Amino acid sequence: TTKNDNGESNDDGQLTILNLQKVDWEALISQSLTRLTCTKVTGGITNALVRVSGFRDLIPSIKSAVDALLSEHNCNDTTHTSTTSTDIASIIDYNSLLLRIFGAEGMIDRDVETSTYAALCNVSIAYRYLGRFQNGRIEGWLEGFRPLTVEDLQEEPTSLEIAREMARLHCLFEVPEGELREHHCGKRASADGEENGEAQAGLWDQLTSWMEQAKGYTEFRTPGDTERVKSLQLHDIERELRQILELFSVTRPQTPMG
Repeated sequence: TTKNDNGESNDDGQLTILNLQKVDWEALISQSLTRLTCTKVTGGITNALVRVSGFRDLIPSIKSAVDALLSEHNCNDTTHTSTTSTDIASIIDYNSLLLRIFGAEGMIDRDVETSTYAALCNVSIAYRYLGRFQNGRIEGWLEGFRPLTVEDLQEEPTSLEIAREMARLHCLFEVPEGELREHHCGKRASADGEENGEAQAGLWDQLTSWMEQAKGYTEFRTPGDTERVKSLQLHDIERELRQILELFSVTRPQTPMG
């Protein structure tokens, strides 16, 4: 218990110390892993996607662990058990999640991508950001949904709905201040480098970077991949990119492509 400036007791300042040894964490983790199932999800372009299911089955064991941790502190609280059960169920309110393991190392800034995804989730444009680990991200799983097919995209109602959502994204979503805005919207810089000119979209820097990376490779993982890259005719694509930059950039790229 702490005291305020008048020397009066203040129970709001209590510090609860929990005995973590009351739970066999190794057994809890081991039992939990046996109850989860993993299914590979197809359709990822640069990422490996895995659906992990069975989280509702973990609620009883997690509740028991939390009850054990809080039992000494709440021994006189008759409502403790039901409260804990409700809290755990509200936290684990899903049965499946999507595990995204990043690929295309070096081509995509995953820190920026994940921050962008989280920002979109905050305004309910993207679906549920649950966490990040070193080479991947954890997202919510959309139950009962499937990817759109080419045939779906050719249907007018579907195309109109996509257009509405894209309009909603561009009209209602504001990129957060800071590094994320600088990446997507560019820093305000004049031709001589002073930060008082017009903003240049970060899109151009990203496209230029990808082009330079693509031109830097002469061989790929398989001979078939190498032949496919040659058929892309990168020099023609680079010329088109230059034309786009000249048409739409406020200022030309600081580092011209060579």
